[in-house]
Amino acid sequence: MKPWELDVSGASALAHYIHRFSASNGHAIAAFGLTPGYLRAERRGFSTFEFQLEVAAPLRAGDLVRVRSALLHVGASSMRVLHVMTREPDGTRVAALEQLGVHLDMDARRPTPLPDAIRDRARALLIPT
Repeated sequence: MKPWELDVSGASALAHYIHRFSASNGHAIAAFGLTPGYLRAERRGFSTFEFQLEVAAPLRAGDLVRVRSALLHVGASSMRVLHVMTREPDGTRVAALEQLGVHLDMDARRPTPLPDAIRDRARALLIPT
């Protein structure tokens, strides 16, 4: 955590948890084919319609963090992704975000089915719940 990411209490501001989880989501969805190139070329996006944030412990300036992400569900157009943030090197869980979203047609501004090949790659990465 950088000093400018702290709130007045000296702990990380919520926005900085969300920023890290958003960056992790980009990596997670790219792993099965929703890459920046695909999203630009096909005029697609990932639209989050719900998220559940849990903050278990405060982060302080100088803390090192790791975010691990996993796919929990893949539907025709919807996905549920879990992100868990730990303080390193001890691995203490400090926050988690469950993110529910859809594959979005950017022109129609509506959910659109994932292409079969991308959906198949995503389903191969699902973790049991």
